[in-house]
Amino acid sequence: MPEITITEKTLPQAGQPDTNPANLEFPNIAWQGLFQDYRDLVAETTEAADAFHYAAFLSVLGCTLGRRLHVYHATNLYPNFYICLVGRSGMTRKDTSIARSRDLLNRLHAEDTTTSPSFRIVRGIRSYEGLLDELSGERKVRLIHFGELLSLFSKTKQESVGNIIPQLTELYDCPDQVNPPVHQKEIANCREPFLSIIAGTTQAWMSKALTEREIYGGFANRWMYFHGLPKGPMPNPPKVDREKRDKLVAEINQIRSWADSVENGELTVEGEANNLFTDYYKEFYGRCQREGMIPTLIVRVQDIVWKLALLYAASNLSVTIRKQDLEPALVVGNYLEASITEIFRGFQDTRGKQAESRVLDYLKNQPQGVRFRDAWHNLGLSSGELEGVIGPLVKAGLIQNNYVPGTTRQKIRILKPL
Repeated sequence: MPEITITEKTLPQAGQPDTNPANLEFPNIAWQGLFQDYRDLVAETTEAADAFHYAAFLSVLGCTLGRRLHVYHATNLYPNFYICLVGRSGMTRKDTSIARSRDLLNRLHAEDTTTSPSFRIVRGIRSYEGLLDELSGERKVRLIHFGELLSLFSKTKQESVGNIIPQLTELYDCPDQVNPPVHQKEIANCREPFLSIIAGTTQAWMSKALTEREIYGGFANRWMYFHGLPKGPMPNPPKVDREKRDKLVAEINQIRSWADSVENGELTVEGEANNLFTDYYKEFYGRCQREGMIPTLIVRVQDIVWKLALLYAASNLSVTIRKQDLEPALVVGNYLEASITEIFRGFQDTRGKQAESRVLDYLKNQPQGVRFRDAWHNLGLSSGELEGVIGPLVKAGLIQNNYVPGTTRQKIRILKPL
């Protein structure tokens, strides 16, 4: 496959990512090698945003390589991704872009027909124990698909499966081993598991799905958020070209075979690439030191950059991550920061207003009052969120907060009209 050389003229200006929503376009520099081949294959067959196709192809290439390759950046980084496609409505064709990649993945792994295959696409999560059962054994690769991200967070509010988020957080980092709960003795240990997730949602649903607990607890910043708008209408889109698809499958299989030959599976980093990252990191570090939600959500973009660079290097069968492999990864990293800024713009204000309405509506049906603990549990808010909501409502004279010092008894009451 031809290797694309990136010149300085093709690179955007260094510095703060462009967070103007009008300029939030997926960068052309990202489309090279296999990524360009994939866009040529699927882009004209659906109205889905090209950014969604790029994201979906990450799951294809990452899951196919699994733990065969890694790059060291403070820890070993593998090409697994938690991906969220965010559109304004269902017309952004999030599921369509995922379906295109799912077809390719199934063809790449069609030869594995065992009862417990090394790779499998899983629709949703029933429980953490069920997930561990999927990953039990050695080097199992699983891609979890959620049609709507909210379904994941709705499930975690059920007391019996509330441990999913902490465990998904752990699995993102590709631990060498995960032991099942002591009461699940029939589940084997998970040795060197590899887990990726891909989901879709809208900006409106996003504010309902995430709470401060996920955002500031370290789970939300492990995700890649791709903001996309649909293309023009395609009333009669063509089918995927079979010849192009089969050629791409053969190329990816070639890369997988090559990856098996890489000593220890580690890609090294050349000096020029290290120098380029050093310049990037100085400005990135400054952005992460600011206060607020956005710095919290972008803090792991630096790791994602190295994962992307690994895939660009692997696409060129290079055991070394070079400057030309890191350059497009850095530009995509800047896009991800801009995408996060756009998606979560006004998130706290919107969520705060929604939370106030939910608290008031809930308490109207609890005229005798309700304990604080019961309120945050039933409302699906974190303790901090509920604390932040009830203060202004008490000051506004809308609710009464009764607290008995020295006890755990706390009630919130609706004030009766005078």
